[in-house]
Amino acid sequence: GYLHGKRGMEISFAGRLIAICDVYDAMMRERRYKSAMKPNHVMAFLSKLASMGQFDPILFRKFYKTLGKFPIGSVLTTNIGLGVVIGQTADPEKPVIFLPDKGEINSNKNHNIRIVEE
Repeated sequence: GYLHGKRGMEISFAGRLIAICDVYDAMMRERRYKSAMKPNHVMAFLSKLASMGQFDPILFRKFYKTLGKFPIGSVLTTNIGLGVVIGQTADPEKPVIFLPDKGEINSNKNHNIRIVEE
């Protein structure tokens, strides 16, 4: 919208969605001038931007719920060991995690597992 001074709903649906995806992608990638950020840190930053009105709030909530705080493929440290996110749950902050010694654990239902954020 910045080229034509459009704001809010004046910006096309595609433009509002691409804005979220573009910032997410840029922050996740390593560049010559910066290191890549961890997904949970990117989501925290995007949440802050969304709360300040930088993104369509409905689209951002859908984006966050779909990818989750820890997207599929993220390697996590938990209170019971390292795991890999293999799915999302109704709570975007509590994914389904695969732990080599324990198998698949739904952290939304298993309250004994805690994700240790770095």
